[in-house]
Amino acid sequence: MSARSERIERISRAVRSSQAYAHWVRMNKGPACIVCGSTENLECHHVVKLSSIIADYINLFGSDEDVLRELKNDHANDQVRGHALCKDCHKGKHKLRTPLTDRETGTIAGPWCILPHPLGIPLSPSRSNYPPGSIGLIAFQTLLGIGYHLLNGNFDSKMHEINYRRFAELIGKKPCTSFARLLDSALRDLTLAGVVAGHARKGSTFEIHLDKKYIASLKDHYWFFPLDDVPSPSVVSLALKVILSQNKRNYRISLEKLCKRVGLSFNHPPMARKYVREAVKRIPWASVKIEKDICTFSKRKHGYPPVHTLRQMRDDSIRQNS
Repeated sequence: MSARSERIERISRAVRSSQAYAHWVRMNKGPACIVCGSTENLECHHVVKLSSIIADYINLFGSDEDVLRELKNDHANDQVRGHALCKDCHKGKHKLRTPLTDRETGTIAGPWCILPHPLGIPLSPSRSNYPPGSIGLIAFQTLLGIGYHLLNGNFDSKMHEINYRRFAELIGKKPCTSFARLLDSALRDLTLAGVVAGHARKGSTFEIHLDKKYIASLKDHYWFFPLDDVPSPSVVSLALKVILSQNKRNYRISLEKLCKRVGLSFNHPPMARKYVREAVKRIPWASVKIEKDICTFSKRKHGYPPVHTLRQMRDDSIRQNS
């Protein structure tokens, strides 16, 4: 990818993560797809490609700051032509779109999120009645979804707006009204855990205010995790995916220490061993052997984070508000 292409991609991410862009989407996302007539999974499509608009604005205004300011103003004032397309038809319009790749390895960056390393937030396998400050599966998945928005938007911006239906699809949940209630509960749990400072629902949109200490923690100690691995049947399975992604292919850890990290009780070791084995069965690229309460994990080739590209995305997001 050329320096100019990277510059356009960087500005595009900043525009798409802005409140002005979210307002433009609400203004232009009609009741049905203009191609097939579908009323489900609707998205907003730029009639003139956003990358082409950015390229023209670079020639016209010069600096990234001026280009971004003008683009936000134009979207906020609905000066950019757009129309509704369903997800499938929208993909058809962008068949030639090139995915972001790592400069060193050529690996497709794909959808990734950023999270603290170590996590530092207690996990609970219970479906309800979590200990104060701990989080369950939906809250953990919500934390990772927020990490996607942070990595692809303004890193220092403490306020983010998300559409709950799109957010549900992002973390592998069914985009229905019941998810909105689950998301509201998850955000309350994340507030007690020190991730969210406050949140409010406005129709199909959630306004989320992140805790500044949480954002600061991601600047120094962080890890990248693929969103494709976020869908999980249990918090133990998801926690194991995160832990294994951070360690070498053959990873050893005591059962007692592992239980603390994934939220399990070690009071009854046979039950703990059962939970771990069942959770690993749900991870197609991993296996485990437990002998004398020592867990030895093996993972098949599962790809690695394109760290160079992701760190550049992170640095760009920080730089936008510095």
